[in-house]
Amino acid sequence: ASRGGAAPVTAWGGRRPALAWILAALLLTGCAGSGAAPRARPRPASTTPTYEISLLGRGPLVLPRTRVDGLDVGGLSAIARLGDTDTYYALVDGQAKTPARIFELSFQVTAKGVAPLPGRAAGEVARAAIRLEGFDGETLDGEGLAITPWKTFLVASEVEPSIREISLKGKILRTLPVPDLFLAGKDHRGIHGNLGFESLALSPSGTILWTANERPLKQDLADDSKTVPGPVRLLRYTRRGESFVFVPDAQ
Repeated sequence: ASRGGAAPVTAWGGRRPALAWILAALLLTGCAGSGAAPRARPRPASTTPTYEISLLGRGPLVLPRTRVDGLDVGGLSAIARLGDTDTYYALVDGQAKTPARIFELSFQVTAKGVAPLPGRAAGEVARAAIRLEGFDGETLDGEGLAITPWKTFLVASEVEPSIREISLKGKILRTLPVPDLFLAGKDHRGIHGNLGFESLALSPSGTILWTANERPLKQDLADDSKTVPGPVRLLRYTRRGESFVFVPDAQ
């Protein structure tokens, strides 16, 4: 499970808890889904696009202990669907000095729930591992994941915090600018601990990106005990130009 908060993957309870993981407790499409979510339909009559969100199905999908490309499958903290397909990508939370990575998964979601594809076992759900170039579990604390319409990943790390665009091969393409008021390492400003960007959501067109810090910033709430409620900021990025660079836009 994610260290910073709730995640779609947790250790399975039972006699041997290390042998399984729970995946995809809840999968949605719409503006919180992948860049090509087919059920997201803007309403032409409105000046502000409105998108429909529908439930694909419920989990859990239990995966036995599995290694893919020499790496353990587990500690998954974000999931994104590739268009209208049975292919999904799952981001691994920070895991010590092991390579930072995204797993390619293949499974089905029907009215009866989440299950492996016909003819495949749960151990065959994870198909490939994508190593993120130059990062391990100590330098990237993966929390948010989105897939752009041009088939690249957007990955949020909560400790800096940061958002990076990454190719399907794991090459770092660019780092998105982050407003100074979010950055860690300052006495009275920025995030508390590793409570930075916890999620990513990309509009179907790929032009609007949203993220949110897990807890209030220091300047919004000095108390970091997690017992006092406070405001959590939603930060919007907008794609401008042909370079697909997101720039901070509004909160």
